[in-house]
This record gives sequence, structure tokens and C-alpha cells, in this order.
Amino acid sequence: MRAPVSWAAATAASTWGGKDYAWSSPQILGLLAACVLSLVLFLRRRTTAAEPVLPLSMFRAATEEKELVAA
Repeated sequence: MRAPVSWAAATAASTWGGKDYAWSSPQILGLLAACVLSLVLFLRRRTTAAEPVLPLSMFRAATEEKELVAA
């Protein structure tokens, strides 16, 4: 549930920021803070889960395929 909250807050902040609200407005700063907080909580939960759906350890090893996809 935390990952969708993070994506929704980031999407709302990037959509409204600079258009409907100033980037330094409390609304945008609150959305960005919610995004960061929910992302941190999501990653913390994934690292402490006994059997995560997507193990974060697979992102630690840099393989040639991942580098090609990133490029």
C-alpha cells in the first residue's frame, strides 16, 4: 500500500507543481514529503520481509543486462 501512495504523491506534486501551486508551497512540499516517507517505509518493509515478492538484493548486483536496459 505504501508504494502506490508514493507514486500518487509524486504524480500529484509533479502535475500541480509550478502550474497550480508554487514549488515551495505547503501543498507541494507536503506531497513530496509524503512521497519520500512512504517510499522509505516501503523499502524498510521490503528489506525486513521474510519472503518479499521482489527481493531488493537483485538490484545490488550490476549485470550487463541491467546496464543495457538502463542505457
